[in-house]
Amino acid sequence: MAELPSGANRVCPVDCFPADAVSALDGEAFVTEAFHQFLHRLPDEPERARMLDELLRGESKSWILGRLRYGIEGRRVGVPVALSFRRRYLVQRIFRGPIVGSRVERAAALWRLTM
Repeated sequence: MAELPSGANRVCPVDCFPADAVSALDGEAFVTEAFHQFLHRLPDEPERARMLDELLRGESKSWILGRLRYGIEGRRVGVPVALSFRRRYLVQRIFRGPIVGSRVERAAALWRLTM
């Protein structure tokens, strides 16, 4: 695998990182490929177990990949990603926040009651 230049904020206009291809994988294959693509290494046992548990709990793959890419190690490696990938992760991060997320949940619950 070719070495990519580092840079925490590298974004490119087209998919540099094959997020859709990785997201199509399941289980062990997803975990292994996500670590390989973003961190250029294999996951250790606790990392593998945690990510598999997140998948089983129903966490979205884009959320898991985003946390991997924008975590401390992922920012250090700096794999360039498409702007669409970054936006999708940031929107999920905003809606999971304690202020915005709780308000959106309440609004969705009220909307469901009116139906």
